[in-house]
Amino acid sequence: VIQRAGAAPPTSAPAPFADARYSTADGRARLVAVSVRKPAHQADTRFPLVLNTGRVRDHWHTMTRTGKSPRLASHVAEPFVEINPQDAEAAGIVDGQLARVRTRWGSCVVRAQRLASTPRGQLFVPIHWNDQTASDARVGALVNPAVDPLSGEPEFKHTPATVEPAPVDWYGFVLMRTKHPVTTGLPADEDGLLSRWLPSSVSWWTRVQARDAVRIELAGSGAVGAWSDWLTARAAAMDGACEWIESCDDAAHSYRAALIDPAGLRLCVFLGARPDQLPQRDWLGSLFSGGRLLSDDERAALLAGFSPGAARDDGPIVCSCHSIGRRAIERAILDRGLRSVQTLGDALKCGTNCGSCIPELRQILARASAQEPVSTSA
Repeated sequence: VIQRAGAAPPTSAPAPFADARYSTADGRARLVAVSVRKPAHQADTRFPLVLNTGRVRDHWHTMTRTGKSPRLASHVAEPFVEINPQDAEAAGIVDGQLARVRTRWGSCVVRAQRLASTPRGQLFVPIHWNDQTASDARVGALVNPAVDPLSGEPEFKHTPATVEPAPVDWYGFVLMRTKHPVTTGLPADEDGLLSRWLPSSVSWWTRVQARDAVRIELAGSGAVGAWSDWLTARAAAMDGACEWIESCDDAAHSYRAALIDPAGLRLCVFLGARPDQLPQRDWLGSLFSGGRLLSDDERAALLAGFSPGAARDDGPIVCSCHSIGRRAIERAILDRGLRSVQTLGDALKCGTNCGSCIPELRQILARASAQEPVSTSA
């Protein structure tokens, strides 16, 4: 409250219902009797799973604001479907690869996450991605049309669904500097035209805001050698001198390339037959920071995707407040014998500020206690 000098102090409004009266003519509450009823649409042999939708921790609605934050995007960067490992096995779904979720009302293609914590028979897909941030991830189009007769609330939590692999020939990503959006030919966010800007072989993409670059996760079909023509066209559209380096193996669906101009790294492309064949994005993303020139060692390591002198990869961010990655937490559990949220916080500071990452910390600790495999690779 802003108060002018000499003005009388503001009068505090009474607390709601302090007088034990409701906002009705007689001051009494109006209670509506309801009865439990089954969901309007039941799972069946064609759609045997139940689709649940909702938020993830660090995003809100369609990411019109949170999607612009590199720190928030680093926790959950792309749309996904959570599926129990047994259901995934039955459907032929491989962790980290693409899956198509289908209902009677629509379908979407998202990244598969096999999680033992997901109940059998259920799927979870977040609500945040739309046609401007992903090629095919608008889960609202899949939700059944039933609504509560009194509140009008849609039945977001129970839509019969099925899931199947979404086959592609290769996975990859593009990283590009954000300083020259016009000369790179990258369309503005509101245009939603990434599918026209990327090669026609791309069938799936997600746009991710990095700190000094735009990252586009993608997948597609056909020979990866066609990307060389795409890169040549990008170089021709850029202002000033530009050079590129590339490596291509069509048989292995492997392609790696980079465009470099006098100001530093302008754009890089990495493709592989499987997601686990791609390098981590953190070091590559750091090469785009404010006019940074590449050293000879960095140029030599660029197509490898990892600098020999770089720090160990800490994995995707779990604690956004202190930028603590999952692999750093897993290493601390393994190497230091930490077995509680408190000891993790004392050692790494994760979970000690806003606390929103504590449920995920507990999940990581539970996996370690159950002696599940813990990734400690660099």
